[in-house]
Amino acid sequence: MKHLLLLLFCVLIFGCSQETANKNSTEKPPQIDVSKAATYRVLKTDTKFYGDKKLITVFIDSPNAKGLDERAQTIIKAALEASGSNKAGDTEVLLMPDEKVVTKSYQYARARYLTESAKVSPEQDTWTVDSSDDVFSAKDIETILLYEKNADRFTMKDGTTDNNSLNRFVAKQMHIKTEDFDLPAAITYSYEPKFKSR
Repeated sequence: MKHLLLLLFCVLIFGCSQETANKNSTEKPPQIDVSKAATYRVLKTDTKFYGDKKLITVFIDSPNAKGLDERAQTIIKAALEASGSNKAGDTEVLLMPDEKVVTKSYQYARARYLTESAKVSPEQDTWTVDSSDDVFSAKDIETILLYEKNADRFTMKDGTTDNNSLNRFVAKQMHIKTEDFDLPAAITYSYEPKFKSR
């Protein structure tokens, strides 16, 4: 009788464990909500290698992504798609204010996506997202383009840029007082990706 009860107990435990394992193996991880994502266009893709790890940086524009949420979800969607198509575990996406501006530091929003295999330590965040709702004017874009176009002219012997001289040059060209000149920059805020309910 004791042997029979033990056998039944083992069957029940094994059956429950197997059922749980099957359920876990078929259960998909929660999907990130990108329902507010707008259409976007890839402007440029850079690839860098750090040891055996590959970083893909994708510059995009999306004129229809105007609000903070729309921009954040647009770059999240772009990061997921770029990571899959480039087989990259480390993907960065920058949403630029204009198709002619393809330089870091002027972005409206930025997302960094790290798959588990790309993390140096388990403590690293999978997602780092910053977004804004700022809008650059046509004059802002013109200022950025003029600054970037002439930056090499103001490179000093040590390889650094003479920013004071460059700023004075751009300010004069744009008819802005030197003391009032400042490069356009979007104020961004940290954004926590939202997940779809099951």
